[in-house]
Amino acid sequence: MVVIIFIFIWTNTNGLIPLGSEIFNYSNFKDITSCFKWGTTCADWVIQYDNMNYINANASGKCNNSGVTLSRTNTTCK
Repeated sequence: MVVIIFIFIWTNTNGLIPLGSEIFNYSNFKDITSCFKWGTTCADWVIQYDNMNYINANASGKCNNSGVTLSRTNTTCK
């Protein structure tokens, strides 16, 4: 069984922000590859790209079914 937890952070200046958003100054939180490696920034992926293709990718972001590497510019495994 796989459990995915979407993490959001409340800030006084920006309100509720999904972990992984580019708004964060701390690079580990805005680095979308953390979604593929540890699953910590996937909330931003789902909201920004309206898909859950990260589930089909390995820890480096490479899609298992197509060999495509996911990134902020390439958001689908197709």
